[in-house]
Amino acid sequence: MAIFGLTIVGMGFSRDGAWLAAAYAVLGLTFAASEVVTSSLWQRMVPDEFRGRVLSTMSTFARVANPIGYVAAGWLGTAFGVRVGLWIGGSAIALLTGITALSRTVRRLDEVHLVEAPDGYLS
Repeated sequence: MAIFGLTIVGMGFSRDGAWLAAAYAVLGLTFAASEVVTSSLWQRMVPDEFRGRVLSTMSTFARVANPIGYVAAGWLGTAFGVRVGLWIGGSAIALLTGITALSRTVRRLDEVHLVEAPDGYLS
């Protein structure tokens, strides 16, 4: 996702359509790769009986976050210009990705073991 964010920052420096087309290709590839990794992690870490609940919660958050992001992007673009909005938004994505990657919890994901639900819990 850091590459995704930095590509958005780079789009703010664009002067022609060819650069934007290349940037969109990079965005598509990096987002697709992150989705594969994320889906694989959820499948490995979430017990089968909870997976539907976890994925529906993620879907709900994504559906709520997208409109909030659209409003924020519109405000940034209006207040500071599209280029500055791209720089700020892309930098925020890259920065948050770096902070997440440095978190102790994320670095220990390979040590996480599935916890079984207690008997009768899902009845």
